[in-house]
Amino acid sequence: MDEGATHTLWYDEPADEWIDALPLGNGRLGAMAYGGLERERIQCNEETLWAGGHEEKVVEGASEHGEEIRQLCFEGEYEEAQRRCNEHLQGEPPGIRPYLPFCDLLIEQPGHDEATAYRRELDLADGCYRVEYDLEGTTYTREYFVSAPDDVLVVRLECDGPRSIDASIRLDRDRCARAGVDEENRLLLRGQVIDVPNTADMYQGSGGWGLRFEGRAAVRTSGASVEPNVDDDWGQSPSAVTVTGADAVTVVFAAATDFDGDDPSDATTATLEAAADRRYEELKRRHVDDHRALFDRVSLELGDPVDAPIDERLAAVRNGSRDPHLVQLYFQYGRYLLLASSRPGTLPANLQGIWNEEYDPPWHSCYTLDVNLEMNYWHAEVANLAECAEPLVAFVDSMRESGRRTAREYYDCDGFAAHVDTDLWRTTVQTVDARWGHWPMAPAWLCRNLWDHYAFSGDRTDLETIYPILKDAARFLLDFLVEHPDRGWLVTAPSASPENQFRTPDGQEATVCEGPTMDVQLATDLFTHCIEAATELGVADGADESFVADLSDALERLPPMQIGEHGQLQEWLEDYEAVDPGHRHVSHLFGFYPADVITRRDDPALADAVRTSLERRLEHGGGHTGWSCAWTIALFARLEDGDRALEAVRKLLSESTYDSLLDSHPPFQIDGNFGGAAGIAELLLQSHGDELRLLPALPEAWTDGSVEGLRARGGLEVDLRWTDGRLESAVLRPEHESEIRIRTRTPIERITTESSQRVPFASPEPNVVSVSVEPDRTYAIETESE
Repeated sequence: MDEGATHTLWYDEPADEWIDALPLGNGRLGAMAYGGLERERIQCNEETLWAGGHEEKVVEGASEHGEEIRQLCFEGEYEEAQRRCNEHLQGEPPGIRPYLPFCDLLIEQPGHDEATAYRRELDLADGCYRVEYDLEGTTYTREYFVSAPDDVLVVRLECDGPRSIDASIRLDRDRCARAGVDEENRLLLRGQVIDVPNTADMYQGSGGWGLRFEGRAAVRTSGASVEPNVDDDWGQSPSAVTVTGADAVTVVFAAATDFDGDDPSDATTATLEAAADRRYEELKRRHVDDHRALFDRVSLELGDPVDAPIDERLAAVRNGSRDPHLVQLYFQYGRYLLLASSRPGTLPANLQGIWNEEYDPPWHSCYTLDVNLEMNYWHAEVANLAECAEPLVAFVDSMRESGRRTAREYYDCDGFAAHVDTDLWRTTVQTVDARWGHWPMAPAWLCRNLWDHYAFSGDRTDLETIYPILKDAARFLLDFLVEHPDRGWLVTAPSASPENQFRTPDGQEATVCEGPTMDVQLATDLFTHCIEAATELGVADGADESFVADLSDALERLPPMQIGEHGQLQEWLEDYEAVDPGHRHVSHLFGFYPADVITRRDDPALADAVRTSLERRLEHGGGHTGWSCAWTIALFARLEDGDRALEAVRKLLSESTYDSLLDSHPPFQIDGNFGGAAGIAELLLQSHGDELRLLPALPEAWTDGSVEGLRARGGLEVDLRWTDGRLESAVLRPEHESEIRIRTRTPIERITTESSQRVPFASPEPNVVSVSVEPDRTYAIETESE
């Protein structure tokens, strides 16, 4: 078996549909490659090509209605409260502008549809897509990658016969752009987005102008020349270039918009000129070295590779077969997709990562803040891709300006607020119907991701970066919380348990309410971390003393989490019935995962209520979307129920995964890929609640395996090896001096350093040890034999 098969997705036919193509990216540029024969389509994206422009959507005087809506919630008039949220708080114009496709790079090679021995593959380890086939005794190969070092898409055509490559190559976009060939025989596409208020009317002939954009491609050959080709559809202007009798062809494509104020023509020209002096071999080496520096940090072994196309392997899983290696591949695919769609200096991954072919994509391919954007980064830290989380930190920071206006104008509050949807333009108001869109708690949830970015590194610089953001989010909450007139607790109002409707005893159905359980958990999580950060930074007794005191006081006055009549964790302040008991969102379980407001050992009764809530959701059809199923995996992992988690993994693969291994909501959303990868990691390593847990939820079916390079909170890198379902050994590589509490299911016998020196440890309870570690040392853990 080829060693590369460990990390390879391969197929024996070209992709027919966009969702069957395979993704490439460098964080800024994305490409979906079909692997076509006679006609190859490579659909391209650039992260800043969105419709619209910055719009001041804040409704003037909205805060004047806040108190009346709040009182309606307190009086139990929820449907009226929700109606008034729509009447007074929904931004104008409504909705979010979509993320747009950039263009297609098309390669035509007439007669190649007669090829045999076809194979297309995506090698996750080197970030390269390859196509190989035979035609009349000649073997043709193509190789594609999107380079981060050179910021270009590169396509290479080769064959083992001399001067055998004939091809016509062009750029194409069917709206708002014109393609051609410049004076240096480079392909050129220029356009400008038409900006109209209603997405449904986009490109229908009226409206202002939005972003300008340009794509430019240089075509280089060996053994042939590049000639312009006149297409009758374009009159006398060449629209493509033709290569005849070449030994090899290299296409280098650059793309840019004027989002940052730069001329896209200058940007693409400069990018191509910078790459012009590099041969194909150097372009590829620079790309692979950069890619592998990130990808190779983590290895996972769950089973031997299976020598079959991915679509056949998925079909077998759907028919009940087990394929542990496919789970392993899915985990690494989640890592690959993140480093392909989120790199330092880029935007964060959106609902589709960076890949989209539609002008009006589902949910506008935006940033959805009530689970989806956060889930995109659940695996970033544990999967050793901390750099890939930097765009999220920067993006949340950049939302603060808009969010401050929203907090002030909508709620008369300090700090910053944001609701369910945002976009390139950092929209923070309620943008859609309150049933889905009214929920001003997004910064609090996003701050959990930011806290984990610091918690996994333990780096003070990271804490200094995120603390102002956490503080701004907490200041909003401190102002937004209000005393409940009957209970005396501090509650949020108006708010919601995202997207899930409740039914009151008098028959009302609404989402808008006061004090939902998720908000209690969010406030607890955020306030606790702010206090910890202020203490660590030395400002708790100084500049931020009164702020910390206010946080501490508010924490004492939050509602307790409650257990409902079914033994479930109560989702709302009152034990209301859910309109849809199998709803995809399990927002009230946020405190159990991804947060640790509730833990199995500190809060066993609440943890049991979490399990009951999860099982009731599933009994009624919950976990039916890709990302919801991924959340189920992580929740069962936190419950240390590996077998139930593995059931959810199989469901994710069999019911919510396309043949390209991309997540099916349906349609495509990338959060299931990312959340699924996070859940798989959570089965093997956990580090919440000030405790390191080794193999806490290993499924019975994963009898033997290993993982290297996972990250744990506190600045730890961890390797694990297990045999017959028992931890055999582990290696810890700490970056900071600390005392680590380690929990295992297999008793630890000895701990030694890289020089074989025994390290003393205490055992405060069975299967728990406490050990002191120092940075830049390696600690090997051996367990007792069975």
